[in-house]
Amino acid sequence: MKSSDENSSDEEELYEKIINMFLKEGEKPNIKEIMKSKSIIELMEKLKDNKNKELARNALVVLLSLYDDFPPDLFHNLGTDIEKLSEEDRIEALKKLKETFLDNKGKNNK
Repeated sequence: MKSSDENSSDEEELYEKIINMFLKEGEKPNIKEIMKSKSIIELMEKLKDNKNKELARNALVVLLSLYDDFPPDLFHNLGTDIEKLSEEDRIEALKKLKETFLDNKGKNNK
């Protein structure tokens, strides 16, 4: 059984490999895609081992976040930046937020 220091070292090596692969300059796009695919296969193999599941899942998230052009989560692009609202719209938005969260707070505690 590996010690926590060995597991930590394995984890660091894995993340370092993913990041170095991503940062490799001058790599042709198709070569990077092949490297990404091989890494995904390697991580999927780690999912078979219960001891490595969390590490493999987290590494997959890092890998896909670096290589694929998609938002980090479903809520990333939802809503409107309050700084881009007019003063009138900002006041109305804050009023609705207060009504939603502060007014319901008292109702839920009854």
